[in-house]
Amino acid sequence: MNFLHRKKVVFFALFLLAAGAVWFFFFRSSEEGKVRAVLREFAYVCSRTEGEKTSLGLWKVHSSKSLFAAECVLSVTGADSFSGRYTPEALSSNLLRYRQMMATSEMSFSDMAPRIVSPERADVSFSARLRGVVRGGGAVDEVRDMECELVKEEGKWKIARLEARPVLER
Repeated sequence: MNFLHRKKVVFFALFLLAAGAVWFFFFRSSEEGKVRAVLREFAYVCSRTEGEKTSLGLWKVHSSKSLFAAECVLSVTGADSFSGRYTPEALSSNLLRYRQMMATSEMSFSDMAPRIVSPERADVSFSARLRGVVRGGGAVDEVRDMECELVKEEGKWKIARLEARPVLER
């Protein structure tokens, strides 16, 4: 084997190793990644763009049912009327009412730190920001610290508990 051929083989092996590393770190679907995807989808269905078609809004509300466990506990500090135990259907109905109140809304999550507690349970701490305009014209810009518990039902991660509290309250 000559030197040039050996150099090509080494280069090719290094290329395959680099490609495998990229796939492993960026495209592999880890459990943490799946948990993040559920929360990103939740933020998406809660958001409403200006001029959003009614059909898209109804599709978002309908698809939100798949994000919640059979029973979901919601706890919102300072808004006790929202706190309680809900079914996915009740939560999607509440989401529909919320979306009807808002002209626009953008829900975003940051600093997500998923922790897989067991193969069937995950906990996530993160910050949530809701910006938007109420149909009456008032602006909304709220930031909350969030704690979320997800459980695996039928092989998919679903939100079982969601707790929102003002920032800096622990």
